[in-house]
Amino acid sequence: MSSNPTKAPISWDVATRVSKWAASCPLGSPKSEKGFHPVSISEQDYLEEMFSKISIRAEELVVEHTGLVPSTTGVPCAEVLDRQQWSERNLHTFQSILDHAFASSSTHEGIYSSIFSSNLILRPSSWITGMELGISVGWLSYRVLGQYDIFGGGYGYEAESATLDAPGSVYYVGPNILSLQRRHGFDLYPFGLWIALHETTHRCQLEGVPWLRSYLLEIVDHLLGAMVVPDPERLSAAIKRATSSATSRSDLLSQGGLATLFASDEQLDDIKKLQAAMSLLEGHGDVVMDDAATDIHEEAKIFSKVLKERRKSGNILVRFFQELLGIKAKLLQYEKGASFIRELQLKGGDEITSLVWQEPANLPSLEELDNPDLWLKRVAALSRV
Repeated sequence: MSSNPTKAPISWDVATRVSKWAASCPLGSPKSEKGFHPVSISEQDYLEEMFSKISIRAEELVVEHTGLVPSTTGVPCAEVLDRQQWSERNLHTFQSILDHAFASSSTHEGIYSSIFSSNLILRPSSWITGMELGISVGWLSYRVLGQYDIFGGGYGYEAESATLDAPGSVYYVGPNILSLQRRHGFDLYPFGLWIALHETTHRCQLEGVPWLRSYLLEIVDHLLGAMVVPDPERLSAAIKRATSSATSRSDLLSQGGLATLFASDEQLDDIKKLQAAMSLLEGHGDVVMDDAATDIHEEAKIFSKVLKERRKSGNILVRFFQELLGIKAKLLQYEKGASFIRELQLKGGDEITSLVWQEPANLPSLEELDNPDLWLKRVAALSRV
């Protein structure tokens, strides 16, 4: 690899500026944000103090309920962000991942250098992709309540020692949490604890299952590595599949957004593996946030109902963005993953459920998520549980 590795053809400066613009609500608040006002300094201080304590308690409940103990020492790194900060953190992470994917494709570096060396090609493409990414991330900033960042705000690819050893950060998007809390008249502490249960569950999953983090990173590396290699034949085949009468474009979009529309067969396999794993993680997170909420059991039932309604709500424009960006597929992940975990609990309790964390081969496929009996026959029967 040369000393100046090829970077992804995206203007990160444009993406950051556009995302901050989109996240600052320049055209007025969405209908779902009526009555929202900016978070004051005193509110920010209160949220930071509250979530620092809440995250510790939430993780204690998750560890007690799941038995998954984070490998990194210390308390969860909890940060309360506004929408612009959340957008900037995620763009930083995207930049780390994509630059790593391009830099790793050393054998194709010369091709990309020649393609993107011309200002006539580089500038328009990088500006356009930067604007598209910025708008997408800025729009998403209105929907997120919390997030576990596996890279801790960009770590992982920038520092070799951080790739698998550094703990991720738990983010809470203060404006969105306060908006939803005020709209429904929730008590802030139990509502915050309930949100923290989901995000600290992800921390326990990805830091408590030794192989899981590297497994996901390897899929992402392989998927992006294939995507950055210019292969006209593969792209042509993907376009034919996407435009064929036998394939519904709406079906492809609903499976994973725009990325699946022109993905090759090999890329679709990677996408399916990633979707299945993420569905398990998200569904497990939803189950744990309800079951482990022993401190706030009754409130959790109400919170869960409201959150499910919020995920399904939205006007035509919102639903369009959800399909285009793969959010619709992500929403289905929560439902499929949670149903799968519930079925395993019903069939064999914690002993059966714990098998999914033993090794990568035990992760369910998308088909098995829809039909847990298939997974039980393949994994549980072989394990003689």
